[in-house]
Amino acid sequence: MDRNTQAIVFGTGAIAGGVVLPMLHEAKIAPIVVARNPERYKDLLESPGVHVTRVNSHISSESTYVPFHAVIQENPDHLVEYLTDQRVRLIFTAVGKSNLPAVANALAPALKVRQKQRVRTPLCILVLENVASSGRHFGTMLEDCAAGSTLGIHLPTTMVDCMSFRQYDGKITREAHSEVVIGITGFEETDALICRLPNIALYQDAEYHYERKIALVSAIHTAIAWIGIFAEREYTSDAASDDRFTAFLYSLVDEMAQAVYSLTDKTFALNDLVTYGRQTIERVNNPHLLDHCKKFVRSLPTKLSTTERFGRPAIRIFEDFSIIPLALCQIMALGLWLGKCRLNAMEDDCLAEIDKFPDPIKHTIIELAENPSLLYEEEREELIQ
Repeated sequence: MDRNTQAIVFGTGAIAGGVVLPMLHEAKIAPIVVARNPERYKDLLESPGVHVTRVNSHISSESTYVPFHAVIQENPDHLVEYLTDQRVRLIFTAVGKSNLPAVANALAPALKVRQKQRVRTPLCILVLENVASSGRHFGTMLEDCAAGSTLGIHLPTTMVDCMSFRQYDGKITREAHSEVVIGITGFEETDALICRLPNIALYQDAEYHYERKIALVSAIHTAIAWIGIFAEREYTSDAASDDRFTAFLYSLVDEMAQAVYSLTDKTFALNDLVTYGRQTIERVNNPHLLDHCKKFVRSLPTKLSTTERFGRPAIRIFEDFSIIPLALCQIMALGLWLGKCRLNAMEDDCLAEIDKFPDPIKHTIIELAENPSLLYEEEREELIQ
């Protein structure tokens, strides 16, 4: 382990433990894990590491034990000792969007102390919560907590694409595929350090890749979940492998790929988007994932909400394009029906969104929302034409 380069990691869950820690381990960068509460701190002291098992369709498992260099608590006093050490060059957050304000509240004062002690080594913060303009988003939080705390700090847009599944405390099962997209900082030393990490893709503008991930992968995964609920399946993998919906899902990929192709100003090759979308279905339907590691479908209809990061891109596609793919309209309608149970029980904001659509699209949504049995197998072929 290279003790001369260290990274602070907020979180030990699916993404932090399943992606970040193995990545640092492979790059020989020593991880310092931040515990978010005293109980978790005690647990991590007793077991300073995570077991990560990777599975895919070719190998049943490939396990790695990833040790921590140190474990500290999430408060400014504990963070100062490490942030004033010039060996700390990277900070990762993977705690979930709702927990970012608490992280900023602890981190910002410690960054101010770092400035006062004139620590000159570059510091880069990588926010893996998959929010739009993630670096700028978190930078604003830091500045709200302590003005000037981001001075000299690099905060590029970061996007992680990996299906990680938390099995139980200290042990994580994840698929073999992962990619972390990071925007170029423009500072040679920092970009060179980031390039040491495996499975990293550096881009001048990472926002397009965020659009691709959220608008395509998340929409497809959510569609699988909605179908799973409708078909009374417990896990998304069960829905993805259901013969009744296979043709519809692959047709949906083609439609969504075309929409994302236009949404991102044709940045990506259309064939690559289709391949990426089809791989998403295959990744969800991984035969080697144990039952308790699969994602449940029953809690996912809330992704339809226009205020959530999954719902907004779909609404944006409806608003920005005059010709809407029929399959996308239908799957959106299915989500509306499943999420709200009855059309007349929908929240006002959903009804308002429907009212904005051109009449043919509006009629398609209402028809399927009132009669979801249209997705039954015998009528599926007509729907996907």
